[in-house]
Amino acid sequence: MSNNTEYKIRPSFKAKFRNAEARPLLEKVVNDCLLQVDSTDTSVTTKLIADRVKDELKGLKKDDHYKYIV
Repeated sequence: MSNNTEYKIRPSFKAKFRNAEARPLLEKVVNDCLLQVDSTDTSVTTKLIADRVKDELKGLKKDDHYKYIV
């Protein structure tokens, strides 16, 4: 009995994370959040930015191979 199971270590070329793809999204989120939020409560602002950045990164559909730490 032979098992020809192939294990993939790396994501496919299409599923690879690219900084150039993510950077514009992140800059937009940060700029939008800083314009909308009152700057006196930094803990709330940073949490809001982190949550929105994580949502945008998940929107890239590369979750299968990457864990995002924001």
